[in-house]
Amino acid sequence: MSRPLCVTGAAFWPPAGATPGQASPEPEVPDGVDPRTVRRSTRLGRLALGVASEALVQARLTPPPEGTGLVVGTALADLDETAGFLGGIHVRGARFASPQFFQRSVHGAVAGELAILFGLRGFNLTVSEGLSSGEAALEAGALAVRAGRAERCLIVAVDGRSQALTDALAALGIEGGQGEGAAAVVLETEEGARSRGAEILLRLEGVDARRRPAPTVHTHGASSLCQLARYASGVPGAAPPASVSVGSESPK
Repeated sequence: MSRPLCVTGAAFWPPAGATPGQASPEPEVPDGVDPRTVRRSTRLGRLALGVASEALVQARLTPPPEGTGLVVGTALADLDETAGFLGGIHVRGARFASPQFFQRSVHGAVAGELAILFGLRGFNLTVSEGLSSGEAALEAGALAVRAGRAERCLIVAVDGRSQALTDALAALGIEGGQGEGAAAVVLETEEGARSRGAEILLRLEGVDARRRPAPTVHTHGASSLCQLARYASGVPGAAPPASVSVGSESPK
């Protein structure tokens, strides 16, 4: 029999009421994090840090105890950093590849940064499944908790605007075809949540990462997890994505 899972923390960006396609202020630097460290990060890392910190605070997991896993889903990661690294090799040759660009050209960079900042030493995974990256991260986190690989999982999905992609889309005659967003949820067993007195925002019954969202002008890899986080947070009119099955009772 599978272990019943629930969400005890949820956060999303841009904030409710933001206009799609328009820039929104980045989340504030969380308490206890050195602002100088955040300045050295990229926009993608700052977005992920903001929602992850908010979800952990809501779940009453500050600091996160031992046994807290981390799964990050992203479709494109820091695409501008990747373009800068590969572009440098193309122009100057492999001997002159930039180590500064390289460290963030890998998809797992955000997960590594979050693990360091929050002291997460357990299960750590990055998944990239295009528009289904949020569902894939949620599915991987659920499997990890149910299998005992982690007592609970912080699940983050994030994708940001990229000048490299904007230029590529413009060259194809596609304007405004890129979206960005970030979301985080804390997933754990109902037994674990009740034992520490955490509020249960919703119960997770299943995830089907194959039911990817239909692409729209502002769709991105974090779209579905953003939708789930809005629903768990009780945003009026919000509904869970079709790819995620939740308990019949309403959150909040």
